[in-house]
Amino acid sequence: MAAYIARDNIDFGPFTTNRRHARAAIVLATVSVALLTGCSTPGPSPPGALLTPPPPGQSGPRIDVAGQAVWRTERLGCAVMTTTAGQRLRLLGDATIIRERAVATGAAAAGFARLTGCLVTPPEIVTVCDGIPFAVERIHGTSS
Repeated sequence: MAAYIARDNIDFGPFTTNRRHARAAIVLATVSVALLTGCSTPGPSPPGALLTPPPPGQSGPRIDVAGQAVWRTERLGCAVMTTTAGQRLRLLGDATIIRERAVATGAAAAGFARLTGCLVTPPEIVTVCDGIPFAVERIHGTSS
């Protein structure tokens, strides 16, 4: 089915969306593709070390990070962590989504957490979330 593009809306037959929502869908698709590639080989996880993002379109090594996580922010889908070294990570992936949904059913919205995953640098995306993208593979523990 062809899409009809009006000035600010896109008509896809049974539903209509605006350009902002269409861009958000493209961003989510791009991030999903980047996350499907997974982390590269396990790497060192020195506590308190500054993390360096990998080259564009690549994933960094699998590492453990610890810090203060906020699973539900004022922007839905923008979970973040401030590491013990003071860096801000934007948390991505299925484990993050599951945890964010748990907050909606009564789990703590923030607390100290230890995560396993990798830094990712998706190819040029625009997002309202801030922080270095971190694909979470596993959440080891949280405390509020």
